[in-house]
Amino acid sequence: MGEKPNIFCGKCQLKLKILEFLKRHKGQALVGELIDFFVGQGYKRGDVKKAIKELRENKVIKKIDPDLLVLSYIPLSWDVEELEKGEKTRNREKKNGKNAEILDSLINCCKENNNSCLIVVHHNADPDAIGSAAALSSFLRRHNISSKIVALDGISSQSKRMIEKFPINVETEKENVDPNNSVVVIIDTASSAQIPNARFLIEDKEKKKIFVLDHHEAGDLKEICFKCLIDSEAKATAVIIKELFDSYNHDLSKEEAVFITLGIIADTGFLRKASNRELLCICQIMGKFSISLQEMFSVLHIEKDYSEKIAILKGLKRMEVWSDGEIIICISEIGSFEASLANAMIKNGADISIAANVKKDCIRISCRCKERISEKVDMLKILKVLEEILKGKSGGHRTAASFNGENPDKWEDAKKVILEEIEKAIGKKLKKV
Repeated sequence: MGEKPNIFCGKCQLKLKILEFLKRHKGQALVGELIDFFVGQGYKRGDVKKAIKELRENKVIKKIDPDLLVLSYIPLSWDVEELEKGEKTRNREKKNGKNAEILDSLINCCKENNNSCLIVVHHNADPDAIGSAAALSSFLRRHNISSKIVALDGISSQSKRMIEKFPINVETEKENVDPNNSVVVIIDTASSAQIPNARFLIEDKEKKKIFVLDHHEAGDLKEICFKCLIDSEAKATAVIIKELFDSYNHDLSKEEAVFITLGIIADTGFLRKASNRELLCICQIMGKFSISLQEMFSVLHIEKDYSEKIAILKGLKRMEVWSDGEIIICISEIGSFEASLANAMIKNGADISIAANVKKDCIRISCRCKERISEKVDMLKILKVLEEILKGKSGGHRTAASFNGENPDKWEDAKKVILEEIEKAIGKKLKKV
């Protein structure tokens, strides 16, 4: 066959993935389908076309008609891992791309900070936040950097179950956290309102190196961070962490793989909301490690306890229903478990759900919106309108958003604004059912 062609110039990782794609599809694929697939993975269309062109120039692939690409030089039995090994050797020192630069910067900042940092997660931290933090902590440990996962605003029941099964240290006591640690990584969090008890760690922003890694729409943390990677198209922060590691040619450990898998599964509703990007990530991990998907599901599956069930039933009982004749909007109040109530209203027929937890001195709101409705109604955009009224911050996505405010007395006014904003979005008047 002669010498293997030199395909390692340019975007090597993308070229390898194109070869892997062709191998999985019996050595051939339609040009348009291949390009669309990689654009869907986040690559620029121009970069994909350039990679295909370079592979053709090296006679690795060829066109047999205007629309069909086939592997020509590399036989189907040629293991792409051999190419990947060569690509890693050539690129380990370069670590090109924004993702690798962020990890380089984080490592350097930690080394200047006595080889340490804090990894902060949001209130009631879910498995995506804890799993992403755990995977990053493991990565840093392998670079001789000590990190502390900080969850001063509590963790969810799913996360507690995950930690019981796969033990890691998570600090929940303020007095055990050094406020002078100058490197702070904030995970799965867009707004400082989501870390009320940990906000003191980022108040002196001039003396801090703050990193933000998140998959929600950008909030106020972006304005104060030293470096950030915010990708609202990702369904889970764990996917971003995995892709960061890939960009750095980091050899994923099984521990890291487990936490990344759990984060993706949890934030995609047991993969029901997963896109090709998340599924590809899961498949890559499953292909490398003997991890049981069923076991991951069982770790995250938790029966609601008595108090949560009662709270949800009471919330459903006091629910208001509004409609334009097609779309159903449900609004209710609850003393706790507002996210669970918002989900329950959707499961029981609502197209849009708003659950408010109104306290004496604060208010929390959790919203959900079905995918088909989100083309018109952006729940995050609506909650942002409330920031002035309720004196707080919002965060999340079009289909799932939350709000934390300090002016609960204005809840009734805010509720009217929410309904008005929904009316504007759908172009119809709502009536109470």
